Amino acid sequence: MAGKDPTTGVTAKQELFCQGIVEGLSNIGAYSRAYQNKMTPDQKYVEADKILKKPMVALRIQALKERAMVKHDVTMDSLMGE
Repeated sequence: MAGKDPTTGVTAKQELFCQGIVEGLSNIGAYSRAYQNKMTPDQKYVEADKILKKPMVALRIQALKERAMVKHDVTMDSLMGE
């Protein structure tokens, strides 16, 4: 089993899952990208839900969303000449 990143508290697969969620993938889509396996969509939904309930995963998703918002604001400011 892969170890957790000491700065984020999530595994590499959890990180990929979190990135997928922030990029707008569905829970199943993010799970499928991160955990390439042959589960049914229902099984993937259940597993994705379990991952989303992990506190460190929720914190990581929030951090990625905040980073994306800051990046978006900077881009909008540069486009508007501010």
